[in-house]
Amino acid sequence: MKVGRRILRAALVAGSALGLTAGGSVLAVASGPVAQAATACAAAWSSTAVYTAGNQASENGINYTANWWTQGNDPATNNGGSGSGQPWTSNGACTGGSSGGGGGGGGTGTGTGSVSGLLFSPYKDVTINMNWNTDEMQSAVEGSDLPVVGSNSLVSEYIPKLPAITLAFATGTCGSETWGGVSGADWAAENIPQLQNANLDYVVSTGGEAGTFSCDSTAGMDAFIARYASPNLVGMDFDIEGGQTESQIQGLVDAAAGIVNHYRRRPGQWTVSSELSMDLSLDGAGDLDGPVLATAHALGPLGATSLGICELTYRNRVIGGGTVRSFFIDAEDVVPQLRLETLRRSGETTFADLTAVHVVDHDSGPVLAQRVDGNLNNDIDIVHGGVAAAGLELAASAALNRDRSDGLLQTASLRVNFLRPFFAGSASRYEGTPLRVGRNTGVGDAQAIGDDGKVAITARITSYR
Repeated sequence: MKVGRRILRAALVAGSALGLTAGGSVLAVASGPVAQAATACAAAWSSTAVYTAGNQASENGINYTANWWTQGNDPATNNGGSGSGQPWTSNGACTGGSSGGGGGGGGTGTGTGSVSGLLFSPYKDVTINMNWNTDEMQSAVEGSDLPVVGSNSLVSEYIPKLPAITLAFATGTCGSETWGGVSGADWAAENIPQLQNANLDYVVSTGGEAGTFSCDSTAGMDAFIARYASPNLVGMDFDIEGGQTESQIQGLVDAAAGIVNHYRRRPGQWTVSSELSMDLSLDGAGDLDGPVLATAHALGPLGATSLGICELTYRNRVIGGGTVRSFFIDAEDVVPQLRLETLRRSGETTFADLTAVHVVDHDSGPVLAQRVDGNLNNDIDIVHGGVAAAGLELAASAALNRDRSDGLLQTASLRVNFLRPFFAGSASRYEGTPLRVGRNTGVGDAQAIGDDGKVAITARITSYR
């Protein structure tokens, strides 16, 4: 079925995943409390120790296995599994370990905390009045530099009943993020133990008005959370305000919901998404020109699957929600990877470039082709579910709006079923089909067809004018 080349091309240049970027909207994502991973950490990696094939070490809440003799090669930045040329293989998240000999972090590796009800947690820009010699947070709000927590600190002397603090802002890529130029590992090692010793709950915030933060894999999100983990970590806030791409937004939303399920896994297990849904109600919201907050938490008991649920709010108003259901596989079949970004991004970078898709002619008419890009694959080396969901929505929406010149139908709900692995290749593509198109409503389907010609993912959208 022809999906409308003109509409699809326009969507790829300026468009949005799930219609959430109309009017230049952006997303901020905060994940709720998550359960701790259950795999025990190996001994902390040491930069001076010698490791031979099969030896294990841990760093920042991640276990690694040496592929051959190695010394001084940080496993966090030198891992890739068999055939990668890297000396380490990542085995996934663990608990009970320390940060490692390379100064790899400050989290305790003992999971995270939780809160109930409304949390008051004022922002602290950690770069303002920071002690740049020690990387310690400081504040001069009372006229002189004081530590934020600890003895004779801002909290102990002036606001002893502060319930929580939001640490702002980590920028860059998860696993190699920085705080105003200070590495995440060094900053966490100095400040997270102080917050825990003070028993002050905290939320880690990323991005901000002047910065961006991205995380394209569950392994990367695992490492990021583990670096700051302690019983006092009660939330992650992805504050996306400027310069953020739709691809990064989709990846963050998918990671925030998926990590809830992932952290509930049992020892020796990994998670794979099987269903994704999203519903929006934007009537009266106007252009989304500010952050949208997605708060994610687990729904129901843990069984054969885990269900994560998100509530979307915009300026304190609920505008929608979403769910991700995951099932569990043997972790031995997974080789987590932290890939380096290969796309040189700028203000002119299109949505098509970010998601590695383009419009091509097919037997059935114009379709959306999914090109090969390892940075868009997940930890089992198939196209990331968030990227695929965006492609499916674009194809289905273009099919519904094929013959419309104005009053375009906007997606209000999306249902995705992941049937089998979706491998990108020369023939992989998204095809959309209109089921019913009325004056003010429409229902359409889309399929993600893998390089082998088999349908890998299906989706249905409902749209309204």
